[in-house]
Amino acid sequence: MKPLQFLKKVNFSHLLLLFSIALTVAFCIVAVVQSSHLQQVERQLYTMRSETSRADNLQSQLQDLTAKYNDLSSRMAIRQSFSQTHASDGTKVAYLTFDDGPSKNTPLLLQALKQANVKATFFVIGLNCQEYPNAVKNEVADGNVVGIHSWTHKYEYIYANMDNFKQDFMQLHDYLTQQLGQEPTICRFPGGTNNTVSKKYTKEPIMQEAVNWSESLGIRPIDWDADAGDAETPIPTKEQIAQRVLGEIGHKTSPVILMHDIGNRTSTIEAVPLIVQQLQAQGYTFGTLSASTPATIFKPVVTAAS
Repeated sequence: MKPLQFLKKVNFSHLLLLFSIALTVAFCIVAVVQSSHLQQVERQLYTMRSETSRADNLQSQLQDLTAKYNDLSSRMAIRQSFSQTHASDGTKVAYLTFDDGPSKNTPLLLQALKQANVKATFFVIGLNCQEYPNAVKNEVADGNVVGIHSWTHKYEYIYANMDNFKQDFMQLHDYLTQQLGQEPTICRFPGGTNNTVSKKYTKEPIMQEAVNWSESLGIRPIDWDADAGDAETPIPTKEQIAQRVLGEIGHKTSPVILMHDIGNRTSTIEAVPLIVQQLQAQGYTFGTLSASTPATIFKPVVTAAS
């Protein structure tokens, strides 16, 4: 049969049907290819998100570890320069101090101090004060003392140079003055005045200059000579904290005890009554720090990093 005769015999509807089938098959093929490509893209996107999440996680963990390393390195160096603080008349007065607050636990800490009938000294961080704006007022209202710690508590910024140190220091100074109606008279540098970590962040050592400058403002830096170890990881129990404090105090008659007001742990709060009871049994009373307190100050680091 000739092609022309064949075409005449083919019904138009049959052609349309064949075309429709071919179009459907082509569409299915395209759909399968696109679906496969979509799944591939989804897998790539999931992988990228997972990697990004892991990177963010690692960055956060790195920052946390760096902060812990800085604090631990500083404490290890400071332990070598603990001074023996003794009151001139032989009386035994212990000073509870709490760094790094306020936090969500500050009300519980204040309640523990009130129940133990003792007062304490709080060296606060400005950014935390903004987050808990009533905390410093409540601390002072209960008869406690508030001093300057830092606005940011970021070693790499604070200790980079004196301009940064002064800016950070005065921002908190002005905030506390406005909140409490009087200027603070005491401070505690992050890491203490013998802060070996600080020299990592400056070409020229500033610690002695920082001490002299704060004292020229009538604000006395006060360090510590008994470390409760309550900021360490893993988190110590209340019994471990109390035992550590008693061991660190030894025969000091005016020990300044370093503790922390941190929101992710409560063992410090639980340790307060144990520490108070055991020290009172040894003849200690409790006081708050002032610019005239016979308390310890470390020998400032005066050499820059090599």
